[in-house]
Amino acid sequence: MAATMTNIDRVTRTVPMKVLALGMSRTATMSMKAALDILGLRSYHFIEFVSNPLHGDHWNAWLRAKYYSNLNLPPTSLPTRADFDKVLGNFSAVTDMPAVLLADELIVAYPETKVVLVERDVDVALQRTGNTVSPTCRRKID
Repeated sequence: MAATMTNIDRVTRTVPMKVLALGMSRTATMSMKAALDILGLRSYHFIEFVSNPLHGDHWNAWLRAKYYSNLNLPPTSLPTRADFDKVLGNFSAVTDMPAVLLADELIVAYPETKVVLVERDVDVALQRTGNTVSPTCRRKID
């Protein structure tokens, strides 16, 4: 993991990408991560994003290109496979945020990869999101 932190611009794919588990947060993404890890597939989850601050620069630029290209900000471009590999090159799977926000781009970048979508009752997912994610966002705004 240290190589990911200090040499992020030199990371290349070291293991094949095998699984894109593209469920929203609070839809058993941590359980999916645990299952993938048990199967020997090191998986990138939101906890990896939080643990590696340098990843934020990449994800923020990619998200800005996709969702906020009309703002008066320096231009960025959507990620390519080579771009994703700089951040995800040491991982065989992804799940949770921020990857789910770039699901289309990940599927295009890794067309040979299996896509898994965990479904959850909408009311349960909204309640769990309201109990965890929403209060965190409100604290940041206040």
